[in-house]
Parts: sequence; structure tokens; C-alpha cells
Amino acid sequence: MEEQNKPVDEKSPEHPAVEMPARSMKRAGDDDFVTREKAFLRVLHLETVQDDVRRVRRQLQRAGYRLQHDLACSPGEFVRALRAHPYDLVLSDYSLPGWTALDAFDIARREYRDMPFIVLARSLGEDLAVECIKRGVTDYVAKERIGRLPFAVERAVKDKRARDAERLTRLLKEVAEQANRFKDQFLSGVSHELRTPLNAVIGFSELLTQNRHGSLSAKQSEYVRNIHTAGRSLLKLINDLVDLSKIEAGRLEFSPEALPLDLIAGDVVSSLKPQAEKKNITLTSAVPGRLRVRADAQRLQQVLANLVDNAVKFTPEGGQIAVVASEVAAESGSTIRVEVVDNGPGIARDRQEAVLAPFYRGPSGGHSGSGLGLALAKSLVEAQGGKFGLESEEGHGSRFFFSLPAAKGESQILRMPSDPNYRGTVLVVEDDQASAQLIESQLAPEGYHVYWCDDPSRAVRMAAQLQPTAITLDLLMKPISGWEVLGLLKKDRFTLKIPVIMVSVMHEREVGALLGASDYLVKPVERDTLLQALERCRTARPQNGPLKVLVVDDDPALRETIRAFLRIRTIKWPRSPRDWKRRRRWRRRCRRW
Repeated sequence: MEEQNKPVDEKSPEHPAVEMPARSMKRAGDDDFVTREKAFLRVLHLETVQDDVRRVRRQLQRAGYRLQHDLACSPGEFVRALRAHPYDLVLSDYSLPGWTALDAFDIARREYRDMPFIVLARSLGEDLAVECIKRGVTDYVAKERIGRLPFAVERAVKDKRARDAERLTRLLKEVAEQANRFKDQFLSGVSHELRTPLNAVIGFSELLTQNRHGSLSAKQSEYVRNIHTAGRSLLKLINDLVDLSKIEAGRLEFSPEALPLDLIAGDVVSSLKPQAEKKNITLTSAVPGRLRVRADAQRLQQVLANLVDNAVKFTPEGGQIAVVASEVAAESGSTIRVEVVDNGPGIARDRQEAVLAPFYRGPSGGHSGSGLGLALAKSLVEAQGGKFGLESEEGHGSRFFFSLPAAKGESQILRMPSDPNYRGTVLVVEDDQASAQLIESQLAPEGYHVYWCDDPSRAVRMAAQLQPTAITLDLLMKPISGWEVLGLLKKDRFTLKIPVIMVSVMHEREVGALLGASDYLVKPVERDTLLQALERCRTARPQNGPLKVLVVDDDPALRETIRAFLRIRTIKWPRSPRDWKRRRRWRRRCRRW
């Protein structure tokens, strides 16, 4: 028995390794089977008859396998062998002393769930064959047709490797997703921890530059400006890293809407003009007023700012930079092509692809930056379905461009009065034409240009495009109410500061004031009342008395920064919420203010 249970090694003297050349084999009664190149195969064989062991080994070696062929007879030996070596396959005689192949199959499934298991039997009846299939046995082979064994082994090993590859791919995907989650959590936590002290550094340094608490010497002012500039640069780097990480993980959210491109380009040019003037660079915007693009407002401004900032940085003194845009017609729909053109040193063709990679730093010295601006701009454009590119020739300037879908805006003009005493533009948001015409007849003779929006869902887009002096807004409309439109107007950065006059049959003045309405008029509205409300919006008179501000923040440095900027009084809130006397004193002090 010891002789039979001893593992059979292909290199042992008793069982020399047979190096068989790859050749064609005939399977009894079947087509030709062409062996592949020799592969190493670890086989655990449950068998007590040595002749059957040799026959199995001979068939597998002839098929081109190099074997580690181990034997086991008892359940104990089987378990120890499974735990000692990573086998590719288990072959088992059906009838074993005191147990069967199905018992061995159950043990193999407990130890290795996906281990291929082939049953060998001298005579396997139909019932036993069905039972093997039901239990999940990989295959079964009759010993009188042992020539079929290499085919069964190859199919079983191939299926196992395919499952292993699939499982490995799934595991790698899960690991990558988990790594992305950890990276996002790390970046989010680190960015929050860095932003808190940075806000204090930037805020206090800006306060020092304003000389509010005594004058600084020229050298001190220069140092403070350097601190402020470095803080701003570090904050931008943190924001860019977080955005780039979210884009790569597909977790950066966009809110596309119809945007007036000339306003966004004008804001970017205005904000970067002082930086360009320091180098005597002419920075202009030549964007037609009627171009509207469908994109996320914040991200579009970020893309333009990165491109213009990059152009200012690399354009020599006395250069020129222009932001231009045009509409390009295509079969799939019109697109808006935006270009930032400069007459700087240009970029060689062999470096143009590298320039758009993250953290790329050009060979030219003296230029500060993280190397993320262009890479982030490209990623932001492509994430919104646009295209980004670069055209440049060394010594002849550069042209960075991107394209985004065009947004078509509709507006209905009731009247464009020729009165030279123009007083402003009014957008009437009203789904009833008679009411809109009534307001138009009251305002047009007084020099107001009146626009009518009959669909409240388009009110924000039209307001962003027109930038009217004021908006009159009805309350009872469909598909969305005036309250919803008012909320959207106050959330949009392009319409936030536009005064809104609620005009409705309902008496909801307090609600309107809480939601940010500048005035509230109840229908029917008299002409003089409406004109007076518009005059108040047009002149934008300041509030009477001091502004009361409550600063809520757990960072004392940030509270102090805000207090210094706004010059507000600080009040110590009662620490114990049950100290009713102190809370009553707090309320009395608030009323006195």
C-alpha cells in the first residue's frame, strides 16, 4: 500500500519523464486531435491500481503534458495533498476503498471550490453519470476509452484558466475601484485640512496688504504679497488635483445649461487683465453677443481661465492675446468653437502632445505653475462631450481651442421703443398673454425695453442672456410655479443679482421676501406702483442702518478673518442652552441692534 500511495514524480527513476514531440494523435472513433506545446500540469490522482496509474500518465505525456503526478488513496491523504500543493486537476477512480469519487468531490469542493474534477470508471452506468453531472463533476471518462482523457483534461484546464482570468480581472477591477475610493477620500480629507489654514493665510495676508492696522514698509508689503500669491497658487493646485481626480474616476458632476458665451469670456478677461497689464500684454475678447453654448457655467469659466492664464504666463512682454469664438455648423448639430490665440514663442510639434499631459513643465525657465492647467482644461471639455486641441508652430504663437454644443435660445420681443430716454430692460415672466401685454403697455411708453417669456422653464436662460434691469414674475404658472423660478434665479450665478418683482393675485409678500424677491405687487397693479417698484430696483438704494451678520464657523482663525473683512461685532453665544436668562439677554441685544 505504501508503494501505491507514494507520490509519483516524473523525474523519479521508476517513472522517467517522457519527452514526447508535439504530434497528431488518434482518438478511438473520433477526429484527429493535434497536441499543443508541452505545458506543466499538476495532477492529483485517486487510484489504487498501478496499471491504471501508468495508463493515465502515459496518455497525458503523449498529449504533450509535463506532469507532477501525485497519488492518494484515503480521505486523509487526499486532504493533506490538496493543502500541500496547488493542483490543476483531480482525477479519481469512482470506486475507492471505503469511499467513492463523489465523496472525494465533496472534499475537493470544500477545500478548493473551483478545482476541476474528472471521474474515471471501468463501467459508469447511466444513473451514476447523471448523479455526477447533478453534483457538478467536471467530466467523467470510461477507462476502456482512456484515449478521451487528454481532451477532457484540456477542456477542464482551459475552462478553469478562463474562470481564473475572469476572477482575476474582477478582483483587479474591485481593487482599482477601492483604490479610487481611498484616493478620493484621501484627497477630500487632505484638501479640507489644507484649505482651512490656507483660508487664514490668504485672508490675513490680504488684510495686511490693505494697511488696516498700521502701515507696512515696502519690504514688508512685498513679503506679504508673496505670501498671498503663494497661498492662492497652493489653493488652486489643491482644487485642480481634486477636480482631476474626480474626472478620472468619473465622479465630477456637471450641470449643463444654455450660457451666454460673451459674458463668461468677458468675466475671465476682466479678472486676468491686471495680470496681463503687468507684462504690458494686450488682452481682448472678441466673442459675438448672440453665441450661446451648452455647458456647465463654473467648469466653462474654469477652462477659459486656465487657457488665458497659460497664454499670459508664456507670452512675452508687449504681446497680444485674444479670446475669439464662432459657430460651426455640422450634421450632428451646431457647435461653438472657442479659441485663445497668442503671439508667444509657440510650441514645437514634438512637444504639443506632452504639453497637454498632467504635471508637464516646459523647458523654458522662469514660469511658475503646477502643470495641471491645460490637462485639466482638456479633461473638463472632453467630460462635457466637447473636443480640445492645439495648433502651434515654434516662433509663431499658439492657438488653444475647444468646441462645445451650441444652445439655441428663443425670446419674444413685444416692443423695442424708439424713445431715446432709455431707462432699462424688463423681462416679463408670465404665461398669460393679456397680463404680459398689460405690463408692456404700462412700461414701454416710459422708456423700458420689454421682453416676454411665456414658458417659466426658460426664464433663467433668458434672464442670463438679457441681463435685464428687473424681472416681473407671476406666481401661478405651469409647468413650474413662480416660487420655483424665483429659487432658480437666485441660485444661478448669472441671474443672482437681478431684482425680481413678484406680480400675483395671491398675498404672499412675506414668503416672497424670504425667498429673495426685491418687491411684491398684488394684481391688479397700477401703473405708478409698478413704475415706482422698477425705479427702486433701478436705483438700487442701500439698506438703512448697519448690516447684521452672524458668522458660524468652528475655526477661530477663519472667524477672525471674516470679522476683520466685514468689521462686525463679535458676540459670545451662551455655552449652556439651558441658561434661559442669558438667552433672553441675547435676544434683547439682538432687538436693540
